Amino acid sequence: MPIKINPTLISLFVICALVQFIYPSALIGVLPFILCAITAGLIYYLEAPKLKRFTFIAYLALSIYDPEYVTFLPVILYAFVGEDPLPWSAPVILPYLFHLNRLIPFSHTTPLASKLFLSLVMVVLAFLLKHQLLRENQLKKALVQKADAMRALELHLNEKNQALMLHQDDEIHYATLNERNRIAREIHDHVGHQLSRVLLQIGAQLTLTPSDPALLSMKDTLDSAMDNLRKSVHDLHDTSIELETQLRQVASGFEKCLLSMNLHLESEPHAKTKVALVAILKESLSNVSKHSNATHVKVSLIEHPTFYQFIIYDNGSAEPFNTLDDLQVRGIGLKNIEQRVNELKGRFLIRTQTGFELFITLPKN
Repeated sequence: MPIKINPTLISLFVICALVQFIYPSALIGVLPFILCAITAGLIYYLEAPKLKRFTFIAYLALSIYDPEYVTFLPVILYAFVGEDPLPWSAPVILPYLFHLNRLIPFSHTTPLASKLFLSLVMVVLAFLLKHQLLRENQLKKALVQKADAMRALELHLNEKNQALMLHQDDEIHYATLNERNRIAREIHDHVGHQLSRVLLQIGAQLTLTPSDPALLSMKDTLDSAMDNLRKSVHDLHDTSIELETQLRQVASGFEKCLLSMNLHLESEPHAKTKVALVAILKESLSNVSKHSNATHVKVSLIEHPTFYQFIIYDNGSAEPFNTLDDLQVRGIGLKNIEQRVNELKGRFLIRTQTGFELFITLPKN
């Protein structure tokens, strides 16, 4: 750890050295100069408060023993004073009191007395300078903390803003899907029924005049329009299905036992796959409600590069299956699930080792 020095400490050191040489002693101030540098370096280098205090007190004792060391007490005090300067810095006054008491009366000791008084003034100045420095450091630290808090708050606000924007996008997306559903229902319920009624009327007329070319042409046109309308309504409805929302909506209506869901989808599956997955979950949860003694159901849908993995597990007891076509055991519901999976060229497995599990894989293409 490097020794921490600053311009104020260097200035104090130079001034004390000048005072020492202005009032020379028998040792010409060399030894106090060296010991002051060593002591100040130790105080800065040591991290343990007890060792710092011991070094400071040792120099105070040396100053009481020899007044030549008192000259550099301002430097030692400036190095020693920390965040809490009192009461450990208060004993710095003891060497001055001891030596000034020995100099009373001041006859024949004017140089030493002047040196002590000047050093005492420097001690007060060093204390005030260090106190000001500590206060400035505290203000800088508080300013840095406030700046960090402001940056953290700014990041938090940015995250909140992004979350709100994503939420807004989701709301718009869901509103769009709901509107598509509404339009599909409106077309199916109104336009479709009206076209169906017109077709019935034309059919009734054709029973009376079966070879009327105008009626036959109208019937063909309406049949084509009805097929196109039906296809458009189905496409509109299929594209309005948001798979994760639909699955969670189905799960929210399940009340028999605890249900946990784990969905990992990077993209929306094909419309037929979405319809199949929703129907499979409905059928599976219906079977659990009617036939299982399970206390926990786990639903997992994970997207892989080339297929979707759909697992529905419950911890209820179940008898092992001998064949996949054993309808007496599996029931119509499982048969329907198998047919949906086969239509999409997927795989359908049943496991009953530790409960009842449907393991389904559906290809993406």
